[in-house]
Amino acid sequence: MNQQTLKNYANLLVRTGGNVQKGQPVVITSDIEAAHFARLVQDTAYDAGASEVTILWGDEASTRTKYLRAADETFDDYPDWIVERYKYWDNKGVVYLHITSGNPDLLNGVDPERIKRFGKVAREKMREHSALTMSHKIRWSACAIPSPAWAEKVFPNISEDEAMEELWELIIKAARADGDDPIADWRKHRKSFVNNVNYLNEQQFTALRLTTGLGTNITIGLNENHVWKGGGSICANEGLPFFPNIPTEEIFTAPNRNIADGRVVASIPLSYQGNLIEGIDLTFKGGVVTEYKASKNQESLTNILEMDE
Repeated sequence: MNQQTLKNYANLLVRTGGNVQKGQPVVITSDIEAAHFARLVQDTAYDAGASEVTILWGDEASTRTKYLRAADETFDDYPDWIVERYKYWDNKGVVYLHITSGNPDLLNGVDPERIKRFGKVAREKMREHSALTMSHKIRWSACAIPSPAWAEKVFPNISEDEAMEELWELIIKAARADGDDPIADWRKHRKSFVNNVNYLNEQQFTALRLTTGLGTNITIGLNENHVWKGGGSICANEGLPFFPNIPTEEIFTAPNRNIADGRVVASIPLSYQGNLIEGIDLTFKGGVVTEYKASKNQESLTNILEMDE
């Protein structure tokens, strides 16, 4: 991938995704395998006027080693210092930029119970930060770049270099970063969401019925006076627009939790916490999953479904 395209992609993440403002601190999360792009994003954030840009490095290989070899009680504890660090940043008005480049099979073979326990305690400890994020009271944006393991999974029959190049091209195209002016292209993209959201809000459908040739046939109820949203968001505290996800084509609403009846068959695998779950098949009745199965890693699917009510 040529350097100018990478710069355009980094600029899109910083200026359209997170909408970094002059004098604002930025925190970037990235695996060390994506260091070249993370540093490019750091430079771009400083160009946008960021006061300080901190990179939180992750290391997937050492994460896997921890899950395999650490003492069992480790997975029932989430360090308070991490929680306090995020509270400090949240109070500072940080913009969070996330670069994902994961291995879909990172935790294959790891005891799923360890993953489940640590995920549960992490969610509890980070609840306050997550609430700020999900209510869009802080700005954040996530983008993806290829990793060799991911590229090989998508393109198993060509060389690693060729697979990386092919996946780069797909990601850049999906992110609408392949044109001469990606930021202008995303302004047009934002406008396209408005028309679709307005149409759906005017219809006020009572339910959606989804069907596919694979066997999906489900009716999902919608609440009275439900609201559709999609595309970009507005920061509740600052009134500034941002895009939480690059790419995004998503329009969404909250369904009626008591009305979901039928069957859902996944058309593609789900990569969840380093495990690839394939062949997901769920049956819903009254909003509850009553039957489920997966052709691969069913135990991981079980942990997802048993995580909470």
